Amino acid sequence: MSHRFFIPAQNIRGAKAILVEEQAHQIGRVLRLLPGEQLFLIANGVEYQAEITACGANRVECRLLGSRLPERDPELTVTVIQCLPKGDKMDLIIQKATELGAARIWPALSQRTVKRPAGERAAKQQRRWERIAVEAAEQCGRLRWPEIAEPCPLPELLADSPGPGVVAWEGEGDASLKDHLQALRETPSLTVLVGPEGGLTEQEVVMAQASGLQPVSLGPRILRAETAVIALLTAIMYELGDMGGLPR
Repeated sequence: MSHRFFIPAQNIRGAKAILVEEQAHQIGRVLRLLPGEQLFLIANGVEYQAEITACGANRVECRLLGSRLPERDPELTVTVIQCLPKGDKMDLIIQKATELGAARIWPALSQRTVKRPAGERAAKQQRRWERIAVEAAEQCGRLRWPEIAEPCPLPELLADSPGPGVVAWEGEGDASLKDHLQALRETPSLTVLVGPEGGLTEQEVVMAQASGLQPVSLGPRILRAETAVIALLTAIMYELGDMGGLPR
């Protein structure tokens, strides 16, 4: 397995790179990598192949062996508006949405979302989400991680949503996701909206429609919020992205 780490551009000095603190601990104490072993470092969208030359408790030094610019993000820019689910389900959603190529993840406060933490608890939650996105991007080989916005009221996010898109709604029995995606084959950006456990209200669906999002059905079964967003992104990346669908 090839280990990857995002590092600040200033940590690359000529043919040398330095990793400190948590990353140094991860390399030396958790992964137990040794001098002579190789890994990949990512800075400013460039992937560097590197060899460890020195490994300490709080500092790891590497020699850069080469660089490349692989493009592992889809051409389609997908923004995920996810109404906050209960518990830590948002952690899973951020991880999988990152792996599936989402460019932006916007947590939303809708009429049926649970109360969000405030103050330091909210800041801690935001930092955890960022860390999850970074680690997921490192694991799947992306050269950038998605933007993770702070939770905002759904109407505000819909007003800023880029491009056309879809809203997963269990009340929609006629509109096929596949048919609607085929109609969007030429769009460069797409927004998807998924409600919380209790679903979206009809008023919120009407609001989403006014913002250019088409209500679609995800089939005859009711999906959990975290399942719905994974299923929706997979279908989108197959039909319009880089997961083996028809050429755009």
